[in-house]
Amino acid sequence: MLGYYGFSWNRFAHAAAPATPCAIIETGYLTSAADRTVIVDDPDRVASAVSLGILSYLAQRGGMGPADLVPVSLPPMVVATDEAVVRALPREDERVVTRLPAGTRVRPFGIENGWVDFVVFGNFRMFGWIQEDDLR
Repeated sequence: MLGYYGFSWNRFAHAAAPATPCAIIETGYLTSAADRTVIVDDPDRVASAVSLGILSYLAQRGGMGPADLVPVSLPPMVVATDEAVVRALPREDERVVTRLPAGTRVRPFGIENGWVDFVVFGNFRMFGWIQEDDLR
């Protein structure tokens, strides 16, 4: 979720610092009577569930070395192909979000199987996945 505003330190000044551990934790909805009862009346139960969830996640990841603490930082890129296809997820059969003209500057967040997760400079509402071959 590097593009999410709370974690996107290179897009938003108020985001978490790149080496700061952070998570999004949803415990329920206060607008739901059943959820509200648990959240408000039994906060120890909620805290225990959150703690166990974090511990379970960390146990699955195993030990983390110093290299795991270095934030991912990719250089800015430019769209090289005219009408480059932007998809919602990094798959060829995924929904097309838009097409970008050659020369569009983008900020990549990660690369996965030949796809680049990015946001367009100057238009942070324009984001998605583009094939690595369409960028330079």
